[in-house]
Amino acid sequence: MSPLVLSILIVCFTFIITGGVVLFVFAIREPRTLDVSYVKLSTDKYQANHSKKVCPFTNCPICVLPTSHSINKKAKLRVLFFCDLHVELCFISANRIIEILDSEIPNFGIDAVIFGGDFVNETKGFDLAKSYINSISKACKERNIPFFGVLGNHDVKLSKEQVNSLDFTDICDESIVLKGSDGTEFTFEGIGDSGRDQRVWYQPPIVKKTREQVRKNVILLAHNPDSILYFEDERMPDYMLSGHIHGGQIRTPIGIEFSRVRKDVLPKQGVISGVYDYKDTRLFISRGLGCVLIPLRLMSQPEVSVVEFYD
Repeated sequence: MSPLVLSILIVCFTFIITGGVVLFVFAIREPRTLDVSYVKLSTDKYQANHSKKVCPFTNCPICVLPTSHSINKKAKLRVLFFCDLHVELCFISANRIIEILDSEIPNFGIDAVIFGGDFVNETKGFDLAKSYINSISKACKERNIPFFGVLGNHDVKLSKEQVNSLDFTDICDESIVLKGSDGTEFTFEGIGDSGRDQRVWYQPPIVKKTREQVRKNVILLAHNPDSILYFEDERMPDYMLSGHIHGGQIRTPIGIEFSRVRKDVLPKQGVISGVYDYKDTRLFISRGLGCVLIPLRLMSQPEVSVVEFYD
């Protein structure tokens, strides 16, 4: 081997090792940083042209929308949304969530705090999750703010008694109505998650209606965004809040995390995090807080979201 070739190989090897170390350092640091995102959701038709995808599973278009866009009116409802705690591998404290809540209340207020599922990775993390959730619940009660949500696929490992001991309102297969700033009613519905084994896709509940009553301002909480692909048309909500995907957790340039590791449908189409339009439902997918399997994230910063709704 010539000295030139050897020098080139050494340079390449050094570059690869250095790059790997840098990425690893970033992957260690990223789970410990938090992005507070502001999401505006409206059922108004978007005039701008946004990129579209077609879901091969349903052959329906999916429109990628901006996470935050200009709306020239006051939000009717504002909620603080977080999900995918996975408390054993979460580096964002409950106090940090409470700090965000307190920073938003003096501005435009928070009408509810909502959890989108996956308290734990395994049952051994339950006590940590209970302490975490009950701290947030205590803060919400002191501020007279409702705290509710749904369970995720990892939460099926918890017993009914454990779930009932968590101090939040589980709205799986239930609904709750909140009034917005001008008295507009928003109906929150929730569906459960069967877990990965022998997967069952649940349908949202139907709010009873007459010919004179239109089912509107319905916000569905569904941990796995793939759920939307299985809804009957008459059950499609106006809005849907989800998580589950973690934004990929560790993103790679060629998408191995979705093409080889995950079996979910939407991520394979690039529907990973952010805001989308599917069959006139505004779908928001959060990157969540914690980690699964390993305490690393890369190009997928933990996220807590202030979600504003405009009817």
